[in-house]
Amino acid sequence: MEVSEAFINKITHLRRGGTIAGKAPHKPALLITVFQMIAKGLIQENRIYITPELVGLFKANCKLLAGISYEAEFTQPFCYLQNERIKDKPIWLLTTRENVDSFSLVKSFERFKEEVMFASFNETHFEFIKDKINAIYLVEILLETYFLDRKADFNGNDYESNDYWSLFESDLLEESEESYSKSVEKQEKRYIRSEAFKHNIPRIYEGKCSFTQLKLTSQKSMFVESCHIVPISRNGKDIIGNGIALSPSIHRAFDNGFLGIDEKYQVLVSQNFEESAPNGYGIRKLEGTIILLPRQKIHYPKMKNIEWHYENVFLK
Repeated sequence: MEVSEAFINKITHLRRGGTIAGKAPHKPALLITVFQMIAKGLIQENRIYITPELVGLFKANCKLLAGISYEAEFTQPFCYLQNERIKDKPIWLLTTRENVDSFSLVKSFERFKEEVMFASFNETHFEFIKDKINAIYLVEILLETYFLDRKADFNGNDYESNDYWSLFESDLLEESEESYSKSVEKQEKRYIRSEAFKHNIPRIYEGKCSFTQLKLTSQKSMFVESCHIVPISRNGKDIIGNGIALSPSIHRAFDNGFLGIDEKYQVLVSQNFEESAPNGYGIRKLEGTIILLPRQKIHYPKMKNIEWHYENVFLK
């Protein structure tokens, strides 16, 4: 039997546990996710890292393909795919730090993410999988084998659909603080949401620093950062109203209380530090200027968060 035939035979006969809704969809959903990302060029080497894109797209696929109402646990298929073998050789291998037993970490996403460095396929199999046409073909086979009744909804030929960010973007932009605590109960969701926050804040501010309005971009990056007004360490939230886009140096100054914002969205500059600005580009020149605000008022920084920063961080 050829390598590709043996691999296809194995992934279409995965061992799956039972759930209240039938056979568990997690293993095929994870493989579909990985093959999607290979087809889109998001995975280019035989090292499948645990990233927000991977975790988020896996959850999106589970919801779309299986209609899962309970939480789709990411760690289980990522770990238990090791048990799938061809002639006693696993098709999926985990590389861990310090030879940790990955099976002992399944119940804790945070520990699992810290200790598991990456997964990989058998090298011979990956030579077949890494070709975009083959990756798409494998997605189609898995859809027909495990999710035939949902294949049309999945729209497997459109590999820009089911995007990771789109799953959380609307919630992040429109969610009320009241519903926030429920949305981050699971470690996996906190991880994804944190990354979605980092991704969206610069976009909402159009890649500009809110204090200086400076914009630096490259083809791959925007050189502004997502700043929490109330830090996560002080019970701040990953919501748009607690975020502002700042350049790295302004971000540090804001976090250390050298800069603040007043009730009119004007910049406050503390007098409790010394500044040397021979070229006249110091931050004291920002005093009294109005910060750049998002186009939609619903995305403005919440005044209660600004007031918290003034009372607890800003150096008066």
